[in-house]
Amino acid sequence: MRNGVSGDVLDRYLDKVGQKLLANLEYPSTARGTNLAGTVHIRLHIDNHGTVDGRTISVTRRSGAAILDEAGIATVRRAAPFPPPPGGESLLIVVPVIFEPS
Repeated sequence: MRNGVSGDVLDRYLDKVGQKLLANLEYPSTARGTNLAGTVHIRLHIDNHGTVDGRTISVTRRSGAAILDEAGIATVRRAAPFPPPPGGESLLIVVPVIFEPS
């Protein structure tokens, strides 16, 4: 438990964050022609209202392609705000943003 929030509740919340990121994912058109793929890990701080301060968004693990790293950050910016975290406290999380050509 974290601040009275069970692991199941937190997992469901993180699933919602992941779904919102996926809904806002845009594969860069300039990467599409090269079939570029990769996963970028983004750290972000979600406050108790679900707001993300853009200054807290950073890459913790690069994808190997700057264009995908930038697109990962843009995905987080488009997806914000998120639902308020459970337990009424802010969260600092790292999320993978996966880019695969379709």
